[in-house]
Amino acid sequence: MVQSFASQLWNRFVQLALACWLNVVLAVAAVGPLHAETPAAATEQAPAAAEAARFAIPPGQEAYILGLLEPVGFERPTAAGLVVDAATIDRDQVRFGLYRVGHDPKARALATVLVLPLPAAQPGDLAGKHLAVRVMAAGAEPAVAELAQQVARGIVERDKKPLFVALAERTPPPAQAPTEHKAPPPQPNPWLWPLLALLLLAPLALLKAMPGTAGPPIKTTHWLPALLQTLLFTYWGLWWPGLATWLPFLAAQIAFGYTLDAAMQWRKWRTIRWGFGPLPIVLSTNLFLQFPLNQFHWQLLAIAVALLSRDLIRRGGRHVLNPSAFGVAVVGVLELAFVTAWTPADVALRFWLPPNMTEVILLLALVVQFRLRPVLCTIGGALGLALVYRWTGHPVWTPSWGPITLALALLITDPATSPRTGPGRLLFGLFIGTCMGLLDMGLDLAGANDYYGKLLPIPLANALVPWFDAQGERLGARWSAPLAPRWNLAHVAIWWWLALGDLPELKVGAFAADVHAHEQTRGLRVAAGQQPTCADNPMFCNPFQFVAEGKYWAERLGREPQ
Repeated sequence: MVQSFASQLWNRFVQLALACWLNVVLAVAAVGPLHAETPAAATEQAPAAAEAARFAIPPGQEAYILGLLEPVGFERPTAAGLVVDAATIDRDQVRFGLYRVGHDPKARALATVLVLPLPAAQPGDLAGKHLAVRVMAAGAEPAVAELAQQVARGIVERDKKPLFVALAERTPPPAQAPTEHKAPPPQPNPWLWPLLALLLLAPLALLKAMPGTAGPPIKTTHWLPALLQTLLFTYWGLWWPGLATWLPFLAAQIAFGYTLDAAMQWRKWRTIRWGFGPLPIVLSTNLFLQFPLNQFHWQLLAIAVALLSRDLIRRGGRHVLNPSAFGVAVVGVLELAFVTAWTPADVALRFWLPPNMTEVILLLALVVQFRLRPVLCTIGGALGLALVYRWTGHPVWTPSWGPITLALALLITDPATSPRTGPGRLLFGLFIGTCMGLLDMGLDLAGANDYYGKLLPIPLANALVPWFDAQGERLGARWSAPLAPRWNLAHVAIWWWLALGDLPELKVGAFAADVHAHEQTRGLRVAAGQQPTCADNPMFCNPFQFVAEGKYWAERLGREPQ
């Protein structure tokens, strides 16, 4: 009993120490509030009324301003390949710029939507309860003009509270050139790397030494995910040329992960045994995050948090949290709260570039689903997303979209951090899917990037695994029988039905011509002087085009000189 109490006390101490360490990292990583980095402002200048000069935007309104953009959203590509990709907050006005997806940072806006104080409204402006909206889209093509009007109408509909405050002075201040709110350029921090290394190595002191043992075993749950992830990267790189430039950074992360893992093994086991443990964690993280070089410390932080959580947060001899999901979630919370709501690590659109990414994930997941039978978690996740959409009517993620398919089919199904019982797995997935949908909707309405919403619920669900299993056992044999392992083939069929439900419509609607053109996707067919279309690229817009892929590569290899 004394030993059990001491073990519980030690576990509490480890959890508290890890929380304190993460707080230190949080304090170091905080670099300032949200600012919208904006390309050069549009040349159209709207004359401000004299009355409007006595109004100003108080600080701290960034989140509310970005929330005005719903339902179009900020930095969210439309089906027409357009995006609202600029938000300039001046003293007494706000400018939103419309661009094509993948535009040059110095490109001129195709149209501008101007938000002004209500007294500054002119004929033709849309007037809300507290503000006025002016659309400047002269000469723009119909799709651009329509999107600008949609943005303007959405702003008026969401005008729920005053954005501008009246100034005390009765005469307007001298006219000044508007200044754009831009994120400061990254500054070199020579102290950042050694401090980050110190913070990552400090928790190793919390590991209990276990001399005389053989070290951690090599598990199937390590090498099998690593193999499947490697196949995914290979398929991704066949179609996205930019992935080749990321491979050196991926190699550096693998080296970092194995170095940290070796230090943890030596501290705990007094020996080092090389296995596959760090590899699936690093590869999985890179399927969701790819930070640029000037923010590469965030990438290493996600991997370090994942590896450390695996050994420091344990229950019943097993790690509690899905390491990759926890590492990405911690970085996501830090970014959303302290750095910027618009992460540069977002690779979702690039992940969708290959013509059959969802189909490849579904096929690779069959290996896990027939070997370990975790598909009930995946079914629950898909049902949770569907329920949120039915309840709210707000568009949320679909299991047919590649990044969500990956999260549901190959991430939340980790056997070490998911329930053991069939009903528990279904409830586990239902909880994750529902939270995903609610976070997607909530972050959208708050004007924040919903990118991390697909991973934030997973650590919480991991912590509640005993509760899900307990609820599953209470259902009894009558309710548990249809969820028994012998029905696994039927469960896989249900998952495929859910995942393929809207895949044809999704592939057509989500075909982002400008993203493909900007990323130079291989195999894209473009008519002279035209944008790529689905009509010219059925391989990218129809499901299960593996035969077309094979023909393309056969023709390409046949054209290459021997």
